[in-house]
Amino acid sequence: MSTYSKDSDVRLIRAARILIPNVGCSGLNLRSVARKAHVNLGMFHYHFRTKAVFKRRVLESIYEKFFNDLSRDTTAVHDNMEKLQQSLVTFGRFSRDHRRLISSLAKDILGGDQVVIGFMSKNFPRHLEILLKLIEDCQKEGRIVPLDPSRVFVFLMSSINAPHIIAGCIDRLKKPARPHTKSKGRIFTKDLISDEAIVQRVKMALKGLTP
Repeated sequence: MSTYSKDSDVRLIRAARILIPNVGCSGLNLRSVARKAHVNLGMFHYHFRTKAVFKRRVLESIYEKFFNDLSRDTTAVHDNMEKLQQSLVTFGRFSRDHRRLISSLAKDILGGDQVVIGFMSKNFPRHLEILLKLIEDCQKEGRIVPLDPSRVFVFLMSSINAPHIIAGCIDRLKKPARPHTKSKGRIFTKDLISDEAIVQRVKMALKGLTP
């Protein structure tokens, strides 16, 4: 039963975070969110007023945790290569843990969802700037090949996160085309998206960039 709660805004955001990986921002139904949060639908309008504001708040709640973790990595150690390595591991874990969400948001962007497009346009440069700065610092020290930092960034992201994109697609398959697909999907996911695998890919990718 839906009830009033002084933390109803938090509960609504938490419920939406559970639903969005499956339906995306475009498919988010406010009644379903309120029902899952056990909150009266009227409280949604009281706290957020519009669906667009609510979707942005949900995305912010996810992104800010990641950005804070990434920012912390740049101050935890003094060595620039160690900073870059830890930041890439943090990025890899985020893309692994939110792989279904990322695939849903990609679908939203392709579908023209203006809230998601606007959010990504505003926030993507924030973590991009951190990683490009670390890459440039390592290049100045002669520890990474002197290629365009943006090209280095793309290489690192594809090397580290490609398995998570594939795993996200596998997660979304409700009925595999062949009987053995599901079994292979489990093996692939377990082997290639573990914490150990992420760290290993980061080290391999950075080694490939060593002069």
